Amino acid sequence: MIGRSYALLEAATLYAAYKMHGEPITIDVLADRLDVSRKELAATYRLIVQEFKLKPQADSPERYVAKHARMFGKRNVEKALEILERAREAKIHLGRKPACLAAAALYLASGGRLLQKDLAKFFGVSGVGVRLSTEVLRPFLPDGGRP
Repeated sequence: MIGRSYALLEAATLYAAYKMHGEPITIDVLADRLDVSRKELAATYRLIVQEFKLKPQADSPERYVAKHARMFGKRNVEKALEILERAREAKIHLGRKPACLAAAALYLASGGRLLQKDLAKFFGVSGVGVRLSTEVLRPFLPDGGRP
């Protein structure tokens, strides 16, 4: 790991630990909180995974929702998890950011009472990503696509 700062190595190791234990956190949020370059953090993380032959768990939108369940209310969380389960059965989640899907599912579950902009900021993703994910998940609403 020659040429890498201690701060960068610490950040990448912390991110690897989060991923190994299945804790949902985006690399953008961690880079911002630890004041390191996102690009360098991602490269160092990949190097650590490769060097130590780690098998990190894949993020899932359900983990993001469950982690913050108390903040969004039981009804919203249950409905969001139901939406995500239906989407997973249809394999819609593949290739999409789990944090965007979690934010979109919570938006749909709340019937629009939670704002996309606020959810995007909370989960550390773009508003555009949340809007696109909302449209992808809308058909999976329990009542057939109506919020």
